[in-house]
Amino acid sequence: AIVKGAEVILLASDHTTSDRAIQVASVNNQRLHLMSGDSLYTPKLLRVAGMSAVGLVMAVPADLTRSPFRQKYTSLWGTTDPFTWRTALAYDATQALITALRQAPSRSGIQDVLSQPNFSTTGATGTVQFVPATGDRKTSVHLITVSPVESGAKVTYSFKSLPF
Repeated sequence: AIVKGAEVILLASDHTTSDRAIQVASVNNQRLHLMSGDSLYTPKLLRVAGMSAVGLVMAVPADLTRSPFRQKYTSLWGTTDPFTWRTALAYDATQALITALRQAPSRSGIQDVLSQPNFSTTGATGTVQFVPATGDRKTSVHLITVSPVESGAKVTYSFKSLPF
């Protein structure tokens, strides 16, 4: 890719190919800019690729870098592994279902509550709301990068939110 004049590598992986994408990030060793989707937003990327992944930009459905839910998760489970956007959005879906069940405990009642234009509940990623016409969640894409975190002589890596 470098010989051909590439400036960026897009790692378009999914859960079945993310290990190979992490290997590409490692061997790239910051020579080309890296971009990816949400499949690489995992603690494994930070552990395996580490410094080689610094600067990688990824689009994800939830920004968990400043989520208070992360502290709750860590205190409950004793670790942030495998805390990912999937964990947070599953929690959000559960909170929406609980809120709807409390208001109307039937299958049709839940559907009616969730489709109300004023429906909202609090989840791991903030306010959970839905678009009444489609049922899709009201949300936006977030850009995240890998950044070094220095603590004395030790360097670890974490995800950092990018302004969008």
